[in-house]
Amino acid sequence: MFKTIAIALAYSPTSHLLFREAKNLLDSGATKLVIIHAGQAAETQKKMLPELTAQYGIDDALVTYIESSDDPEQVMKKSCKTHDVDVLLMGAQVKEGVLSYYSGSMARNIMRDSPCSLFILVPDIRAGQQTFEKICVSVEFSPEGEDIVRKAYQLALQHGSRELVLLRELMVPGLAITVHDGGSNETEELRLQWEDTENKKLEMLARELKLTDVRVRFRIIYGKKGFEANRFAREEGVNLLIVQAQKRKFKLMDRIFQHDQEFLYKELPCSLLCVKEKP
Repeated sequence: MFKTIAIALAYSPTSHLLFREAKNLLDSGATKLVIIHAGQAAETQKKMLPELTAQYGIDDALVTYIESSDDPEQVMKKSCKTHDVDVLLMGAQVKEGVLSYYSGSMARNIMRDSPCSLFILVPDIRAGQQTFEKICVSVEFSPEGEDIVRKAYQLALQHGSRELVLLRELMVPGLAITVHDGGSNETEELRLQWEDTENKKLEMLARELKLTDVRVRFRIIYGKKGFEANRFAREEGVNLLIVQAQKRKFKLMDRIFQHDQEFLYKELPCSLLCVKEKP
C-alpha cells in the first residue's frame, strides 16, 4: 500500500496515535519509517523516541530520524521529498481558528501543498481503542480512484472495520436543493434514475475489486463536494474519511471562495487520509 512512511513528530499526546498507525502500515508492507521533528527536542523528549518505537514493536533498523530547527513546514516538505515518502502521518486539531485559517497554520499548510499522501489523525481518537470501525472513501471512477478504494479496503481489513462506505458525491446544478427540500415528481424521478445508475456503477466496482471480506455499503449524496462529505462523515459517525488529494497548491482565494477540500481541512470531521498519486 505504502512503502516509505513518515511521522511528523511533535512529542504531543497524538504521538502514540501516529506510532500505532505507523506500526500498522509497516505490518502491511511498508519498509521504511522516517521520523521528522521540526525544532530542537529536549533531552526528556529524545528519551521518548526509543520508548515509542519499543512500545509499538518498530524495528529501529527501519527508522531514519531527522531533526531540524529550520522552518517546520519546509522541513516536513523537504524531508518527504528527499526520502521519497509515500505518506506522511501527522496530528492536527479538529477545528482551525479563523485567524489561522486565513493566515495559515503548519498542519493546514502542509495539507494544502503536500508532496505526498497525508494521513491526518485527530486527537479525539484514543490509543488502545478500535480506531477505524467505519471507513468511508469518496469514489471517483478513474484508475486513481480505483487505487484509492483498494487502499481503503486494505485499511478496513487491517483495522477489522465493521463497515466500508463507498461514497459517491454528485454535483448536479439545482438538484441538491430539490433533494433536500422536496420537488416535483419529475425531479424525484430524475434523482432516482441518477441514484440507480450510480449505485450500479458502485456495485460493479466492488465486484471488480473483490471487496468481499468486509461489509460494504453504497451511498449517493448531492451538493457541494467536500461540504457534503464532511456533513455525511459527521452524521454517520465515520472514523476515517479517505479522499483523493488535490492536484494543485491551494491559494488564499481557495479559502475565501472555498475549494472542495477546504471544507474538510477547516474542520476535520474525523481522521482523514488524502491519497496523492506520485507522478
